[in-house]
Amino acid sequence: MLALQHRVLLVSSLARIQAEGIALALVLWCAVRDVPRLAGLLIAATTLPQLITGPLMGRTLDRSERPARTTAFAAGLSTAACACLVLADLRPVPSIVAAVVLSVSTPVLTGGLSSLVMGWSDDHARLAAWDSAGYNVAGLAAPVVVTFAALWSPPVAIAALGVASLAAGAVLAAVDDPPRPEADRVDDGKPRVRDALAVIIRSRSLRAVTIATTMLSAGLGGLELALAAAVTARGLSVERVGLLATVVAIGALAGSIALTRRSVPLSAATMTLCAVSATGVTVIAMAVSPWWAMVALAAVLGLLDAPLLVGTYRARTEASPAGVRAGVFTLAASAKLGAGSLGAVGVGAIVASGSDDLGLVLVGAAGIVGAAIGALQVAQDR
Repeated sequence: MLALQHRVLLVSSLARIQAEGIALALVLWCAVRDVPRLAGLLIAATTLPQLITGPLMGRTLDRSERPARTTAFAAGLSTAACACLVLADLRPVPSIVAAVVLSVSTPVLTGGLSSLVMGWSDDHARLAAWDSAGYNVAGLAAPVVVTFAALWSPPVAIAALGVASLAAGAVLAAVDDPPRPEADRVDDGKPRVRDALAVIIRSRSLRAVTIATTMLSAGLGGLELALAAAVTARGLSVERVGLLATVVAIGALAGSIALTRRSVPLSAATMTLCAVSATGVTVIAMAVSPWWAMVALAAVLGLLDAPLLVGTYRARTEASPAGVRAGVFTLAASAKLGAGSLGAVGVGAIVASGSDDLGLVLVGAAGIVGAAIGALQVAQDR
């Protein structure tokens, strides 16, 4: 059996490659076929239903006696959906149906998997750091895998994402779930979505983290659009946004690896709120910076992602009993996803109006305001 940290890194990275790469793969395939409107429909079909499927799948994981096997099944479902996308060959109806199936499996392989991993040991800070590293490995690997596979054929890129999910499922199928203490179960043994929501509302620290990260996600949903407008305003080609995204991903991976070796001596809520506010300040600084400074700030933005994720995972784990933990993770993740979608629409409208750097300012302001509201929640505990 793999060492714990290696298993977490392997499963976290393999399981998330599909989620990180599917949008790019669909865009490239639809661009080759000259059907850009279908790309938008397919991406929406993979994301928007997660507002509903996320909490429901979290409840399913919480009720499962073998959550690792349930997560392995979701990985297999992801593989099947990718195969159906390839076979559908961009025929609208079957392609959209396959995309909706991905919206069922993806919440399990993202937030649900994080909740599962956090139960593998009591060292939650270290587990969260390794899981965060897996996220960032997937964030770097997915565009590389998709881009190179698409050079051969875009459907091959989608098939490669399905193979990664299948490999993650194979590892998870061999994992033995630790016994769940009776004290961690809800009263009737059947956790519901409202049980997870009640945990978030009751815990001021978790409520603070959820508000702050959701508001930050509302801003970050439009980050790429805001960066494109800012780069263009500086007289540079829009392709440089890709370089900034790569620098952010590299910084995020470096930060996660650093946190696997040394813990930050802060509470989970404090760590998260500091990272959220610093992220907001960094994005605003990018709005008033020349190109070379934007690249340096992109690296800082990536480094801040590590304490942001680790603090968030710790807060969710420490505040929620194991019996509803998956529900808490997936419910909070769904809230962030919905906020990100709305943020993308809002920032897109602002950018379309010709406001070059205002988009970045608003993205950063969302984080700062979110952190301030979160800090007020935590302050009520003192």
